[in-house]
Amino acid sequence: MSADDIFLIENDRLVPLSAQPYPDEDALQDLLARCPDLLAGARINPADPRRWLLVTREAGVPAVEGGGAHWAIDHLFLDQDAIPTFVEVKRSTDTRIRREVVGQMLDYAANGLRYWPAEELRMRLAKRLGSAAEADHAVDGLTGVDDAADEYWERVASNLRSGWVRMVFVADQLPQELRTVIEFLNEQLSLAEVVGIEIRQYEGHGHRALVPQVVGMTATAQQAKGQHPRKPFTELLAESPGAVRELDQRILDWAQQQGYRDTTTGAARKILRADNVPVVLVYPADGAAELDIKRLRAQGNDHDADRIHVTLQELAGRELAPHYPRITAQEALSQFERFVTDVLQPFAALVRPVQSGE
Repeated sequence: MSADDIFLIENDRLVPLSAQPYPDEDALQDLLARCPDLLAGARINPADPRRWLLVTREAGVPAVEGGGAHWAIDHLFLDQDAIPTFVEVKRSTDTRIRREVVGQMLDYAANGLRYWPAEELRMRLAKRLGSAAEADHAVDGLTGVDDAADEYWERVASNLRSGWVRMVFVADQLPQELRTVIEFLNEQLSLAEVVGIEIRQYEGHGHRALVPQVVGMTATAQQAKGQHPRKPFTELLAESPGAVRELDQRILDWAQQQGYRDTTTGAARKILRADNVPVVLVYPADGAAELDIKRLRAQGNDHDADRIHVTLQELAGRELAPHYPRITAQEALSQFERFVTDVLQPFAALVRPVQSGE
């Protein structure tokens, strides 16, 4: 027996299980996809154990706005607080686990934060589960709240914009060099969380055990993470410049005239048609209004999507993102009547509810 053995009790006798390597990296990746609890949510946050929802494996990360996948992270999870969780898996025998994996993870996180709209992640989850309805059902199960999906994805968007994410390095054994870097990053980053998880495999006498251990949750890191409580929408709006408050009020007045309703999340005011289709979102922290042009394209309406996008760029006087363009408060207010008549009204008239499978 070695110091790495663990024991089971079977029929009043000890059964030793010895540490065994995984046959390959994909075996460990597959385990995580099938058994997310191996991410040890209770050890990451003992006061409020993390629950996990797998969005997708091999999540493509673009390097430019609207670009294709430049990298692929092994797993993208979400927890019950809508915190995107990037998971990169390496075996201890992979030499990249010591230095290269840290650079990879930072590339994934930095570009995912900048170029991953929450709606795209929502569509990836729907694709994995087979339909938008199944994806919404999975979110309800994760949060424990019925009909929570729309607000939940707004929280995902807010977390991405603010940098409230989690980076997780998983291996059968983490080298000391990587442990040191994980602890350092987690103590220095006030919003993003960085942890390592060792998932050791033990086998023997027909039994198998998987034992996760968490690295990086030092007292200093936990103290740093507690210094940045989330601000509610009303506080964000009150602290925003006058132009942002004016744009929010003028859009709200227009929406009420149209018979639309509004709802707020932690990050945005969302204007909704009577059938709950989003028309426009106002983000006080970013001082901007956003449209989901990608939804028009997904409905096969590229012509009108292009027309509205071109108009937005003319109003802004600059190039805008192709799928989720944002116009600043100053830009929208400078020609507000045109913003309403040539952008908001046609978009509201054209966009359809998301159909199952879209």
